[in-house]
Amino acid sequence: MRGVEAGWERRTIAQEPRPGELVELYEELGFEVRLEQLDPNEAACNEKGCTLCFEDPEVLAATKVICARKKA
Repeated sequence: MRGVEAGWERRTIAQEPRPGELVELYEELGFEVRLEQLDPNEAACNEKGCTLCFEDPEVLAATKVICARKKA
């Protein structure tokens, strides 16, 4: 994941409309938040070995990685 050196942590993966809701929640808890596009080839995404659903471009586009870090 990009940004680990800057204190960013991968929190979860979610599909629309959940990312927006989770961003709000993390911000209310005092975190900076950013969304990244999912890379289905990433090991953390592929825990069970199946990425078949991400072959659909619409599903992949709607799926975001939520990263957060404590505000400075």
